Amino acid sequence: MTSLAKKNYGDIIKRIVNRSFGQIERCVIASENGLPLATYGNPDEINEIIAAIAAPLFAATQDVINNLEKTRVVKIDVEFTNSKHLIIAPLFNDVIAVLSSRNPNLGLIYYLIEEIAEPKPEENRSSSKTSKKSETDHDTSL
Repeated sequence: MTSLAKKNYGDIIKRIVNRSFGQIERCVIASENGLPLATYGNPDEINEIIAAIAAPLFAATQDVINNLEKTRVVKIDVEFTNSKHLIIAPLFNDVIAVLSSRNPNLGLIYYLIEEIAEPKPEENRSSSKTSKKSETDHDTSL
């Protein structure tokens, strides 16, 4: 990975954390191999553990869902008993993982992640609109 890409990932993390109003304790961008590419939060050992967990978890979930439903995973949200969340989303060929503070504003965190995560495929949006339209057409004919 080039230093330019790492710099861009650092900028992405800064933007997310600064706009989270303290809702994010850690933010890690990890390669698909589970190596941290850019991080926020100390100590770094914990960020390495998050990267090592997030990348294979996302990849495995993506593979299973793709086989079952022929669709893609947008994000994974793991809730802990201490009211924190680990949210994982795709970012190009990598993943972004965010560890929230306790009792987080999930709407804000989701928004911040969705701003930078991979967009949903257009085919999913158009098929969703088509099925809603056909349901409406069906309901009116009854």
